[in-house]
Amino acid sequence: MRRRLATFDRARLARRAEIGERLAAELPPSLYHPGRRAPVRTHWVFPVVAGDPTRLVAELRGQGFDAAPAHATSAIVAVPCPPGRPETEPRAARWLLERVTFLPAYPELPERAVQRLLEAVRSADAWCPPVEP
Repeated sequence: MRRRLATFDRARLARRAEIGERLAAELPPSLYHPGRRAPVRTHWVFPVVAGDPTRLVAELRGQGFDAAPAHATSAIVAVPCPPGRPETEPRAARWLLERVTFLPAYPELPERAVQRLLEAVRSADAWCPPVEP
């Protein structure tokens, strides 16, 4: 922990946040960005919710981007409701997790790649149906 704190790269964190904020600002209207209202965002991952996440991933991978569906790459899951408490069923969380795609937004991504990613996401917008969060 001491070593991690001593060698923490604030510039890398700032670049990651900068890329994430740019992506968030330029997303097409049919993609929903969970966490967009968080007061502090550093974009450790950059999730978007799409009407057709499988097609979005295929399109982005076809253009050379390592986009991935949450269910295939993450341990993030909806916590089941406790026995006898069906009213707490995490329906919205399951709906969201079925549609989340993680976009590459790491700090080493060159500016031209960020622009290409935005163009690819915008072109995918033509076939991604609008999402209601």
